Amino acid sequence: MPEAPIERVFVFPLKDVVFFPRTTIPLNIFEPRYIQMVRDAVEKNIPIALCQPPASESVVATRSAPKGARRFTQTVAGMGTPQILHENPDGSMVIALKGQAKIHLLDVIEEKPYIVCQAVAIDENSKLDPKNIFRLNRLYKIFKDWADQNIEDPVERQHFSSSMREEQQLIETMGLFFIEETEDRQHLLELDDINERLEFVSKHLPSESPQASVRPLSADLPSKRVKKLKSKSIKKTKTIKNKALRRKKPSPKKKK
Repeated sequence: MPEAPIERVFVFPLKDVVFFPRTTIPLNIFEPRYIQMVRDAVEKNIPIALCQPPASESVVATRSAPKGARRFTQTVAGMGTPQILHENPDGSMVIALKGQAKIHLLDVIEEKPYIVCQAVAIDENSKLDPKNIFRLNRLYKIFKDWADQNIEDPVERQHFSSSMREEQQLIETMGLFFIEETEDRQHLLELDDINERLEFVSKHLPSESPQASVRPLSADLPSKRVKKLKSKSIKKTKTIKNKALRRKKPSPKKKK
């Protein structure tokens, strides 16, 4: 299939954030030009691309693109539609950006007050090789174990786990949670073949406990739950230490 053209997409460069198109992320918007961007996107039904700014002017993108787009961002990005969740009296807002497609940014149409580009949607190969079914099942098991350990509410946990039935969505969610380096997450985003993506994510999975290697997600969990998780861990550690001390305590010497 040819890549589908997109006439206008608003571009939001955000350092250290990789937006996978099958995920939804919350964002705090406080800079005036991006507040205006969100309002325009909602009013005119124009998608927003969330992408990495280049490390320098000399950055070489994985995909070829006109110099205009490369000057501002990495050229492969996740694109989504914004939903305003909350607005503050000062104009700042909290939004949810719901993933829609992976795109290739092309020419820059406008630069002010924010970047507007032309783009094309990227077609992906989502046909899973039968030999990778076992690897995919392992991926889901690790995800489910992580959810069991980190999401206390059973209804919320069940809803979250059941939403991961789509293969590409599971891969992207695991990449978001388990891959620490921004460059590696960007690399996963740019891979177009599901089998290559599955192999890449699998290399970053913990060998045993998913709790040991997963990057912190405190921002994604309610603060009370995070405190409970930490409290349980501390109590368990103290109990183990106390038992060890009791075992090591020497017996009193008998008087002669």
